[in-house]
Amino acid sequence: MSAQSPFCMANFGRARASYAESLNLGAFLAERVGRRQTLQHRRGLEIKPWEKIAFRVTGAFLLPLALTVLALYSVSARHAELGATKDSLGRLWSGLHAGESRALLQLAKLRIHAEAIAADPQPSLFPQVKSGLQEMRYELEQLEKIRARIAAASGQAEDAELRELSQRLSEGQRSLSVPVDKLLENARRQNPAETQAARKELERLSLDAEAGLGRLRARHELFEQRSLGALAAGDAALADQIYLFLALIVIAGAVGASFLVFTLVRPLRAIAERVREIASGDGLLSERVPAAGAGEVAELVSSVNALLEKRQSMIGAVGHASEVVGSTT
Repeated sequence: MSAQSPFCMANFGRARASYAESLNLGAFLAERVGRRQTLQHRRGLEIKPWEKIAFRVTGAFLLPLALTVLALYSVSARHAELGATKDSLGRLWSGLHAGESRALLQLAKLRIHAEAIAADPQPSLFPQVKSGLQEMRYELEQLEKIRARIAAASGQAEDAELRELSQRLSEGQRSLSVPVDKLLENARRQNPAETQAARKELERLSLDAEAGLGRLRARHELFEQRSLGALAAGDAALADQIYLFLALIVIAGAVGASFLVFTLVRPLRAIAERVREIASGDGLLSERVPAAGAGEVAELVSSVNALLEKRQSMIGAVGHASEVVGSTT
C-alpha cells in the first residue's frame, strides 16, 4: 500500500460523512415539508362551507337561477293580476253599456204607453207605465254601482262632470213620476184634456232624460278611454319590470362567471401551467404558485408549493452531497 493510502482513506471517510450529513439534511427537510403538508391537510379539513368549490359553483349558478325564479313569479303574478283586471273591466263596461241601452228602452216604452193611455185609457196599461218607471230608476242605480266598481278596479276616479250628469239624470227620472201620476189619475177620471197635457209633459221630460242619458253615455266613453289608458300604463310597467329582471339576471350571470374565473379558473390554470413547466424542465423549482384565497383551491396551491419545496430541497441535498464527494476524490 502506498503512502497516500491513509490520506485517501481519510478523505473518503470525510466524503462519506459529508454525504451522510447531506442525506440527513435532506431527510430533515423532507420531514419538515411533510409536517407542513400534514398541518395544511389538517387545516384543509377545517375548510368552511362557503370556501368549498362545490359551494362556490353552486352559488354562482344559484344567484341567476334565483333571480330567474323570482322574475317568473313576480311577472306571472302581475300578468295574471292585469289579465283579471282586464276581464273584470270588460264585463263591467259591457254591463254598463247594456244598462244604458235598457234605460233608453224604458224611456221609449214609457212614451209609447203614455200615448196609448191618452188615446185609449185602458186600465191594463196603467201598471206597465208604473213598472217602466221603476225599471228605469233601477237601471240608473245600477249604472252608478257599475261606475263605482269600474273606478275601483281601474284606479280612475269619476270626474266632476260625470257625477253631475248622473245626478241630473237621477233628478230628471224622479221628476217623471209627477206627470205619470197626473196621466194615470186623469185617465181614470176620463179627463181627456188633462190627460193629454200630462202626456205632453211626460214626453217633454222623457226626451230631456233621453238627451241627458246620451250625454252621460258620451261621458262614459271618455271614462272608458281613461280606464283603458290606465291598463296600458300597467302593461308598460310590466314590460319595464321584465326588462329590469332581464338586466339583473344578466348582471348576476356575469358576476357569477367572474367569481368562478377569479376564484377557480385562474388558480387552477396557474397550477396547471406551473406543473407543465416543471414537467418540461423549463420551470424553476424556486418559483411558487401564487396564493389564491382560501378553501380547497388554496389548499391545492399550498400542496403544490410544498411539493415544489420538497423537490427543491431534495435536489439541493443531493447536489450538495455530490459536491462534497467530488471535492474529496
